[in-house]
Formats: sequence, C-alpha cells, structure tokens
Amino acid sequence: MAQGPYLTVRDIERAAERLYGNNQNMSSEAFLVSLELTRGLHVTELGAKHRALTIRALIAKRKRHWWQTVALEAEALLNKAACIRQEAQALVLAQEGLYRYPIELIARQRKDFTAYHFGYLYPVSDLFFWKREEEQIRNSHFHAFYMNIWNFWRIIGLGSLCN
Repeated sequence: MAQGPYLTVRDIERAAERLYGNNQNMSSEAFLVSLELTRGLHVTELGAKHRALTIRALIAKRKRHWWQTVALEAEALLNKAACIRQEAQALVLAQEGLYRYPIELIARQRKDFTAYHFGYLYPVSDLFFWKREEEQIRNSHFHAFYMNIWNFWRIIGLGSLCN
C-alpha cells in the first residue's frame, strides 16, 4: 500500500483483484466496472506523466542553440513521452475489447455522411491529441490547424464547395 493516506492506481487495481478473487458472489459485471475504473485512472495517471514530459521537452527545446534543429534533451523527453503514450494505448485497446458496440463505428476513422469521418471515440481511441502534442513540440507548430482531424468546411456546411 502507498505511504500516507493516499492510494496509488496500482493499490486500487490490486484491491479490486483481491476483492474479486476472494468474493465469488461478486458479479462479473461488477468486476468489469472496477476494471474499467482502474484502467481509466491508470490512463489518467499516464496522461499526467505524458503532459509533464512534453512540457519538460518544450522547455528543453527553448534552451537549444539557434544552429540545433532539436535539442537532444528535448528529443529524449519526447521519446519517453511516446513510450508513456504507447503504454496508455495498450490500456485503451484492452478496454475497447469490452465495448458493447462495434469498434469500427465508434472508435475508428470511416467515411459517412456526417461532418466527421470518424466515430466519436476515435480521438480517444487513438490518443490522437497526445501524439499531436508530441509532434507540435518536435516540429514547433502550435497553430490550431496543425495535424487537424476536423474538416471545418464540412462542419459549417460548405464542404461541397471545397471538394
């Protein structure tokens, strides 16, 4: 257990596993809910670590000399952030295996008649914004349209004029 009054995500995961393992009367649905909650907490924890690494990379990049394209320290930090993102991606994919609806409809890119060519969970499923943040820092592009997934012309109803 954690030191002090605070529990870590790992402590909660172990407690849920002990509870389910020792209590055969607990429904599998209750275990799945506890599993989803602990996975969500774990992804949130990884998101905080990812954000801390990307901010540190941004600071390191600002300290570079004008003749360097990317500071070595910044690139190392971005690589660590990518590893954290991949760890979180594995948790997200594991959770997607428990969805009640087809993954292709809710969490993947697809062509349809709406303004969005992806399911509503696609940015989360792909951890798109985590990846985008890494690339924004790596390439020094911080404008709103960098690695954009939305077609603003389609959203405002003028998509047919731009095809």
